[in-house]
Amino acid sequence: MNLFHQLLGHFGDVKTTEIAKYYGIKLSGKFKPCPDCVKGKAKQANVPKGIPDEKRSQIPGEYFFLDISSVKTRSFDGSKFWLLLVDDATGFKFSYFLKKKSETAEKVIAMMKHLKATLNYEVKYIRCDNAGKNLKLEEESKKEGLGVIFEYTAPNTPPQNGKLERAFATLYGRVRSMLNSARLNKEFRRGLWAERVRTACAIDNLDCNRNKKPRYVAFYGKDYKGLKHLRKFGEIGVVTKGDKIKSKLVNLGEACLYLGYADNHSGEMARFLRLSTKRVIRSRDVKWLNKTFHE
Repeated sequence: MNLFHQLLGHFGDVKTTEIAKYYGIKLSGKFKPCPDCVKGKAKQANVPKGIPDEKRSQIPGEYFFLDISSVKTRSFDGSKFWLLLVDDATGFKFSYFLKKKSETAEKVIAMMKHLKATLNYEVKYIRCDNAGKNLKLEEESKKEGLGVIFEYTAPNTPPQNGKLERAFATLYGRVRSMLNSARLNKEFRRGLWAERVRTACAIDNLDCNRNKKPRYVAFYGKDYKGLKHLRKFGEIGVVTKGDKIKSKLVNLGEACLYLGYADNHSGEMARFLRLSTKRVIRSRDVKWLNKTFHE
């Protein structure tokens, strides 16, 4: 059970059991306290908010919560900001990584157009703070004729966007736990924060929402195909180089660090870090060594 807990990005025991049950996966053994989670998810006691949280939407893609989290260290791709959007009806999450906050409008408008084109979802409401990046987003949305109504929270009142606050806290806890489990050194731990967030968000969308249905299923109306390809973040795999080999004496594969799942690809396609260049690659041709970075 603890292994599946790690494969799922350090969900709690109850959620681990729920997901296994939904997908027909049989677990053995009892759940044991995870030392990586104890360190990664330590938090203070809850503080009463005293302010109504958020209304509930029943239509997927209609109402989103939006916020940005800043990270002190740039990722290997140069990102320094994490843009998170949460769908109110299903709890489905979208994560984007920005080098500058001014990229917010471009990312969100592209997302809204994609949802309209592929799922016929129309975003009608976005709740966010009234920072300049969001005012610019509203301005650009009007130019595009998207008809989105922006609900701005009061200054210094984060509980009014409580769904985002809880989402950030939950996902950051799992990110720290998975980085602990991968035993990465300081350079990789810091440089891979965006990749870890990307994977934590993807796995979180497999969790069941308030209607006891996986968020991915509730949002897209179909099952996620990649669950049987789960691997631990930080695991080492030998990735086949393919047709790029120019000498018959060069190795046909190289050891790479497993990062997670490749969006908009088949379930077996994964993202890897090429250790020699610190560049992210995608591949489905991999032989697993069943060890992590420092094993």
